[in-house]
Amino acid sequence: MDIHARILIDYSGSMGYMKGSKEFENKYLLPDGSPRIELVKKILIEDIIPSIQHYNFINIVTFSNSPYCTNDFHFKYLYSGLPNSESIKRIQELKAPPMGGTPIFTAFKGLSDYIKNKTSAKKVMFIVTDGDSNDVEDFDEKILELMKTSDMKCPIYVIGIDQNYKAETKSKNLCNKSGGKYVNLRAIDYDKRYIESMLFELKSNIISSSLSVISEPKIENDTDSSSEDQNFFQEKNPDISLPPPDDYIKKLEKTIEDNTNAISLIGKQLELVVSQISNLKRIDQNDEVEILENYELNLKIGRHAESYVNDYLKNILDLQYCKWNNEVTESYQPFDFEIGTGSSVKYLECKGSIGNDKSFYLSKTEWDFFLDHKENYELIFVSEVFKENHIINVGNLFQAIIDKKIVPYSIKNRKIKSDLAYFRIG
Repeated sequence: MDIHARILIDYSGSMGYMKGSKEFENKYLLPDGSPRIELVKKILIEDIIPSIQHYNFINIVTFSNSPYCTNDFHFKYLYSGLPNSESIKRIQELKAPPMGGTPIFTAFKGLSDYIKNKTSAKKVMFIVTDGDSNDVEDFDEKILELMKTSDMKCPIYVIGIDQNYKAETKSKNLCNKSGGKYVNLRAIDYDKRYIESMLFELKSNIISSSLSVISEPKIENDTDSSSEDQNFFQEKNPDISLPPPDDYIKKLEKTIEDNTNAISLIGKQLELVVSQISNLKRIDQNDEVEILENYELNLKIGRHAESYVNDYLKNILDLQYCKWNNEVTESYQPFDFEIGTGSSVKYLECKGSIGNDKSFYLSKTEWDFFLDHKENYELIFVSEVFKENHIINVGNLFQAIIDKKIVPYSIKNRKIKSDLAYFRIG
């Protein structure tokens, strides 16, 4: 079975320099000074297009609307055809967009006719966006409702570029219910190892879905008159050798093509797995877990967790005051947020992990500060950073220790670096 895809690229102002906006101009630039569209281009060229090389057809479209009129939509068809070097060239030619909004629902609705196409090809949609939809509030449910009423079946993959908590929640819902996958990349400078880690599950799902399509059982046509005639002639004239019928040759060629694609996809899956394994360190055979001192990775885990918590604090909790100490650069203070509810000010420390492990460390400086301010010192924890982002709002750390919700011991043997106090969420 053929596989067709449509790639929708958010071409709103926040993907560019936001020129002309006194409030937001240059606000969303990456650390190297480039706009977000450059990160999008690299992801598409270096990760997504190589993952869908076996697709039979792709269509690439940019979308936005006027900053002055949300009903003024702008769609530009960049490319239609095979996912080849020409498609990469068209993506490379993308410039920083002008001012504009992000009409995700309208983009889907206006460009979804191909999903209802009566061809037997499997349809897939990719949406790359850095924001929330500005045309409808609940764009996820609106799209899902449209797909249901129009009998559309299409997995949707959303690649978020630093989406906030609300946009991330809606994008994730859309992907989960449509059978696709979601990933949210924080707007940091492009780092190949980081991107590979973040996109591993997404690319693996794309390849697995393609394998399932290729391996779907084929429905044979039992009423093929040409084959019946040829078989009848062969029975009556066994001494005469006839060439195989055209439909047989076509089916054989298609089978060979599918098998070749399947082998190629399995090879890609193996490459992905090997690349992931190479990034892991072996655990000591004596069941002692060495703390992985990867300074760069730890910074990214912390940055991602804090950014996610910042969205959570502003969009979920009713706070009168919220200051993120490390929003611009690392402040090296013994707490990450200063929050206020009424007349009281509290110090909030954010910790995170890339897996299900709910353990964390306080540095000597953080521990001393905690003891000096234990009445106003709170903790919030984010597990599965880079994936699900599960938030655990511990609240007052001192009270949590008293209530044995936080315990200072591990269930595994560990080698702990000096000047660190170990804790686990019990």
